[in-house]
Amino acid sequence: SVPSREMVFRGATLFLAGLFKKAWIADPLGNAVEAASNAVQSGHFHATDAWTLSWGFLVQLYFDFSAYSDIAIGLALCVGIKLPINFNSPLKASSPGQYVMRWHISLMMFVRFYVFEPVFQLARRLPVRPTARRYAVAWSLAMVTAFVAVGLWHTLALTKVIEAVALGLLLVVIQTLRLRWRTRPRTLRRAGKIAVHVITRVGILFAAAILALLLRTNGGATSMRVIGSMLDFGSLLRQAAEIGLDPGALRHATAGTRALLVATLVALLSPNTMQIFGIGDVPGCPHWIRWRPSLRWGFASGMLLVAALAGIAAPVVPRTFIYADI
Repeated sequence: SVPSREMVFRGATLFLAGLFKKAWIADPLGNAVEAASNAVQSGHFHATDAWTLSWGFLVQLYFDFSAYSDIAIGLALCVGIKLPINFNSPLKASSPGQYVMRWHISLMMFVRFYVFEPVFQLARRLPVRPTARRYAVAWSLAMVTAFVAVGLWHTLALTKVIEAVALGLLLVVIQTLRLRWRTRPRTLRRAGKIAVHVITRVGILFAAAILALLLRTNGGATSMRVIGSMLDFGSLLRQAAEIGLDPGALRHATAGTRALLVATLVALLSPNTMQIFGIGDVPGCPHWIRWRPSLRWGFASGMLLVAALAGIAAPVVPRTFIYADI
């Protein structure tokens, strides 16, 4: 069908927002991750390098794939095609299941309907008693099988398949502990419930950072050294203390470090582009930031165009979309 004027304007602005994310958030993060990776490869690195490599790559991948999805959906709107959303703020997930389903939504929905559910239906017939245990076993088998399918979708490399199995098992453990905690007879006050929620969110993000690290380093001894450094909280506290004693530390930090801090806050706290542009059935966002065909958004589109072109033309090493290389 012929696209309406509003659809074209919405799609063009979303396309430019995707280009802006790629040029000014994802690619600068790639520079920081590359520097941390070089430090790790040299063998002389600190806990901050380890966290930049793992968490930094996760946030880079987050914005890279978000930009990839925005560009695709925006271009489709410009020619009158409404694509479903394919990315929905996975770093805001409050459960392992939410986190998984919010990444590459189209792929995960396919795996859910054609891998997870058939395996679950078969496995729940296993001769396991009691019924609750049988369903737990069936769910665990289906979850691990689904992650193996996702791994095979991207590559046939054995190491990636092993990592997919490990991730599936990790999510099974996290979900089991979460359910056991929720079913325990207890009375938590508001502060206790908030603490449990925060611990769950932090656990999901830490697991996601470890997965990103394995994806970036291809596993092996290097990954184990980096994880060990990430858990060196004494070193982290010392570095944090040094930063706290230096009021100008953030001002003198590298561009990559500042980009990582800003990108983390945006990913965790701000509405995503699907909410801002009213794409799909995602909850809305504050009225003042919502897209509409207005002079204000026309000006914003022009600024996005200038910024995106400046970012693309900047004298930096060009980076392809990460998803194309996985």
